Amino acid sequence: CCSKYGYCGTTNEYCGNGCQNEFGICFSSSSTTTGKSKTTTVKVPISTVSDRCGPNFGACAKSNQCCSKYGYCGTTNEYCGNGCQNEFGICFSSSSTTTKKSKTTTKKSKTTTKKSKTTTKKSKTTTKKSKTTTVKVPTSTVSDRCGPNYGACSKSGYCCSKYNYCGKTDEYCGTGCQPKYGICK
Repeated sequence: CCSKYGYCGTTNEYCGNGCQNEFGICFSSSSTTTGKSKTTTVKVPISTVSDRCGPNFGACAKSNQCCSKYGYCGTTNEYCGNGCQNEFGICFSSSSTTTKKSKTTTKKSKTTTKKSKTTTKKSKTTTKKSKTTTVKVPTSTVSDRCGPNYGACSKSGYCCSKYNYCGKTDEYCGTGCQPKYGICK
């Protein structure tokens, strides 16, 4: 069987859920007996590359680590927060930020002919502040490389070119420069 991660084998990890039947045989994902279904859980292989994770590597080797959206293992918010890949490690629960608009209500005065009665209600304004969390991009572990597959330039003051290389000239810092992974002019 060919697992969803591209590895060959004969156990449920390879032949069960996510098995690629175009590259080998597969077990059915569930079998029905007496009206109840049996679900098979596929265990993700552990990464053999130190501190790397994701579809090309597997799960983080340490069970208490998170797999960042860039494919690196760690335990801080950079790894466990926004974009964390929960198939390959643990993740912090995602918190949603909501901003409520203020609402103003005013009732008009009411007059009757028998007795004059005027009622005015004061308007109430409620504003809730939103919380913004900035996630720092991990630094690249590959010399002079940067971008979505590598992370930020490892040298301070360097630009990340549109071709995912770090440098200081206009070729790197000009058109197509990626400010998320280094400085740009």
